[in-house]
Amino acid sequence: THGGWVEWSDWSSCDCDHSTGTGKWNRTRSCTDPVPSCGGNDCVGETADNGTCNDQCCQITHGGWVEWSDWSSCDCDHSTGTGKWNRTRSCTDPVPSCDGNDCVGEAAENGTCNDQ
Repeated sequence: THGGWVEWSDWSSCDCDHSTGTGKWNRTRSCTDPVPSCGGNDCVGETADNGTCNDQCCQITHGGWVEWSDWSSCDCDHSTGTGKWNRTRSCTDPVPSCDGNDCVGEAAENGTCNDQ
């Protein structure tokens, strides 16, 4: 009886190289359907197959700030003649993912204003 290959296994998970943004994975099969016997030939071919993969998390994405919002209206303190306002921004351009760094800095900024 000549040997026969079983179906390839599923691909392994993607083993990412974050420095290049690519990855490798593999799958295997065995010569057991049927097993060669009584002088039959072994299967011809490889028992392992390697491939490249580009899992989303192979490419680290560091966070980036969106533009600051407009300043809020001036909240005046009439006893001093000054006021306070603020503005915000978010770390969503892009959102950090796959072990990427969060944005550096503050998401909110306060200031003083002198609204007429």
